[in-house]
Amino acid sequence: MISDFKSLVHMLRHRATVDPDRVAFIFLTGNDLQESRLTYEQLDREARAIAATLSKYNVVGQPVLLLEPPGLRFMATLFGCFYAGAIVVPNYPPAPRETSKTSIRFLRIVEDARPTVLVGSGKSLATAERMAPQGIPCLDLDSIAHDGEGDWTEPELSDTDVALIQYTSGSTGSPKGVILTHGNFLTNLKT
Repeated sequence: MISDFKSLVHMLRHRATVDPDRVAFIFLTGNDLQESRLTYEQLDREARAIAATLSKYNVVGQPVLLLEPPGLRFMATLFGCFYAGAIVVPNYPPAPRETSKTSIRFLRIVEDARPTVLVGSGKSLATAERMAPQGIPCLDLDSIAHDGEGDWTEPELSDTDVALIQYTSGSTGSPKGVILTHGNFLTNLKT
């Protein structure tokens, strides 16, 4: 069945249609492991709303730096980037101190990936905006209208399109980007 899909977008759209109430992701937080859930329908709806807003930045085939910490919002934003046809570059948000390891890594990734837009929320996005070179727009996830999913237009994607660039830690030098296509992810999901 996975082999029938051309991209992660097609796969999630299918899941949201045939099994909308099934849980797509569970995220556990805290010492008592508080559980949050996101169904396929909720994930699809949130991803479309994010993608509709991202599309205003002309991100199809362009890198987008995702600066959201782990959690369900990260997953919705990840798929929102896919739904916009963007190439996702996930990264931990930079620390407020420009000399910290996460801030130096952030600046090196920005220099290498040349993102079209920075996506995140709160203080992390404000810190990134302050550190990034002038002219890179920032999309605050808190400002997205979550009823905007109807404005979404599905991008034309295939299994050979780049879905994500995962950067190495950079512990022995500058972080290096590893390209993953939609097909790479779909193949991994089959096994």
